[in-house]
Amino acid sequence: MNDMLRSVGMVLVLTLAAFAQVSDADKSAATEALTGLRTAVKEKVDTDIEHFVKLVAEKWLATDAAQRKEVHTMLPRCFASKIAKTRSATVEAAAKMGGGEKDKDADTTAKLLADEAAKKSTAEDLTYHGQVLVALGKLHSSKQITVLTKMLGYKDWEVRSSAAEALGYYKDANLQSRKESVDAMLKIYNSAWSAANDPRDTTAKNNLAKIKNAMEGSLKMLTSVKTGVEGAPAWQKWWNDSGKKATEW
Repeated sequence: MNDMLRSVGMVLVLTLAAFAQVSDADKSAATEALTGLRTAVKEKVDTDIEHFVKLVAEKWLATDAAQRKEVHTMLPRCFASKIAKTRSATVEAAAKMGGGEKDKDADTTAKLLADEAAKKSTAEDLTYHGQVLVALGKLHSSKQITVLTKMLGYKDWEVRSSAAEALGYYKDANLQSRKESVDAMLKIYNSAWSAANDPRDTTAKNNLAKIKNAMEGSLKMLTSVKTGVEGAPAWQKWWNDSGKKATEW
């Protein structure tokens, strides 16, 4: 019995040691990635920025507060790259830079993405604009949710679709925030649905097609209603009959 206990104890010690080694390795890798990103940003080497910003995101949980603060100061310069692929890689990486005490890091990253979404240069690239909004949603910062609800009414319908998709990532937000999001989404969805009823209006039909999947997916995520409701009229009926008055979803 004693031998067995010693064996189990040894396995536990070795297992804990292995985790400690992984943790140390992750911290070291995060430091190396940050060093590489720092140099890439300073020297304005786009391919290196793309490479190292991805690595930093992968090791984000192994960084400390000071390192995260430094990354946040560098992100705007990464967003400013003239290479579309580098900008997209930075946005994708930023979506993983959340967490922190009371979600402070998520809020900081989300604010940087919201600022990026508001730039004229971002609006000129619809694909990139949509990527920024979806990344913003993935951080689900309560401080930026209104940015996305406002973008539901944007002039381009692809961007509206991205905003609707992004709101689905707020599925764990408080009920009031989710209700406000659903209400805003239904106003746009119903408007598009009504316009598309005119058989002569092919533009309206195309606009509805662009947002329909994102609307349906995010409405289901936000409300936990998985089946039995589909299409703007059905969602509006659900909202009027029970959703708006519910104390929990």
